[in-house]
Amino acid sequence: MPQEPRKGKQVKTFTAYVPQLDLKKIKTVVSVRFDAKSGEFFIALPEHITATIQGHENPRKWKARMNSIGELTSDKMQDVMDEYESALSLFIMIQRDLQRKKVIAFWCRWNKPRDGAFSGHEISFCGSPALFLDYEVMWQVGKSLYHVDDEDPHALLIHGAGRHQDGEATVIDWTKDREKFFADMKNGITNLIDRLATFKKALGVNADNAIKQLMQPGQKALPAPAEREDAGPVR
Repeated sequence: MPQEPRKGKQVKTFTAYVPQLDLKKIKTVVSVRFDAKSGEFFIALPEHITATIQGHENPRKWKARMNSIGELTSDKMQDVMDEYESALSLFIMIQRDLQRKKVIAFWCRWNKPRDGAFSGHEISFCGSPALFLDYEVMWQVGKSLYHVDDEDPHALLIHGAGRHQDGEATVIDWTKDREKFFADMKNGITNLIDRLATFKKALGVNADNAIKQLMQPGQKALPAPAEREDAGPVR
């Protein structure tokens, strides 16, 4: 015969934000009750929480017991209150793991000259031309983005405000080829920066050689001015 919910005497209430199946949280007043017959405190979990977490191992040892109908029970009131929050956290972890999908988040902003003014998706306090781009492989749950924790592939770390200060990300589904495309694009920009850094250093030594190497990487370098018969003053 199925276990019947206990009534008990309400001894305390507190506010909790209970996640729903879509992970939206609803502000809820939770009742702590006391069963005089057993001498125990208990809290009844919402049905969707109970159905989800039953059979799943809590990452840490429960301080309260949970019966088959989702009542958290202990002879200490604080224990059932603490474990209520722990049950909500476990529910969120399970639902995120079920709902998440791997995506690529991409950020890109630029300035380019147009009649002496900036155009495009402007980068503040920066001249023109200028380019910013970045990407990250992330988990997406609903509309929220989460960092992938390499140490624990089941953990999700929320993509917090301030991580990127350059506008909203464009999000696409992840594939291996797409990740390689974004990596190659970012590496191409990085290589250009490295070439420009080398060009700047070489420009004062041999301007023609520096330009040739920048425009045609991998070509044989021109000899230094002192080794050439037509060497003139370096400009």
